[in-house]
Amino acid sequence: MNIYPKGYFKKVEDITIQYIIKNKIKVLILDVDNTLIDYYENLSEEVQEWAKNLRGQGVKLYILSNSNKKEKVEKVGWLWLGLSSVCQILKFGISLLDNLFLFGKV
Repeated sequence: MNIYPKGYFKKVEDITIQYIIKNKIKVLILDVDNTLIDYYENLSEEVQEWAKNLRGQGVKLYILSNSNKKEKVEKVGWLWLGLSSVCQILKFGISLLDNLFLFGKV
């Protein structure tokens, strides 16, 4: 089964609550590097406010990352965005990718 995006956005904050409601989106799965944080590992106040507003509207947010820096992913998920659960997913048979870490609000 292939999954294809139905929308394309230059930055994560461009995904509006109106777009989410119109398209009946209940969950967003987001990458960390160059999506939520920049190259220097900065998370903007705009992204933090965007995430807070979406959670306030009942949208579930998850972080899915293949970063080998677990601490960085935890910082973005737990400390900055307030996402509470973590699951480490091990991938087999894919040599280029290491572990995936999934964060989300349960």
